[in-house]
Amino acid sequence: MQGTDEEAAERLSELAQEYKILAPMMRKLAKWGFEGKIHSAVEAKDEHRFTIDLGIWEAILSFGSGFRRNQSGNERPTGKAMVVKLNDNEFILIGTRCRFTFRPTGKNEGRAWQFLKVNEGWYEDGEFKFLRIRNGDATDWGGPYIGDVPAILHVTLIAR
Repeated sequence: MQGTDEEAAERLSELAQEYKILAPMMRKLAKWGFEGKIHSAVEAKDEHRFTIDLGIWEAILSFGSGFRRNQSGNERPTGKAMVVKLNDNEFILIGTRCRFTFRPTGKNEGRAWQFLKVNEGWYEDGEFKFLRIRNGDATDWGGPYIGDVPAILHVTLIAR
């Protein structure tokens, strides 16, 4: 079954929103891609949790509603997530219908950690523009969640 015209229009609208948020950072994405800094995941019907090795951190990308490790996947598997590793402790997170969290590994393994900064914003002329700080409730319960509207987060982590 292909779906209705309304469903197709909704999927195209969602895709247009994602392209709109990425378009102003295309040069950066091309550079980061060439440098091997981009890691991504797309939700599948039967898989809604992914782990990405980022050196001294693991990124845990999960799709759907729910808190912490109890996410059940989206009704339609439409979640998308991208992690750009800027340096050991600094990342750009981009996504739709996903949650990002981290686990310390390597020299950080077993250490307590936290989000030092979680800034939400957008790109304009290839530069990140700050919109707001996500703190407390916006980063608890397993990491920052991005809902139906695509978002860009600039994140710094710290291990203690």
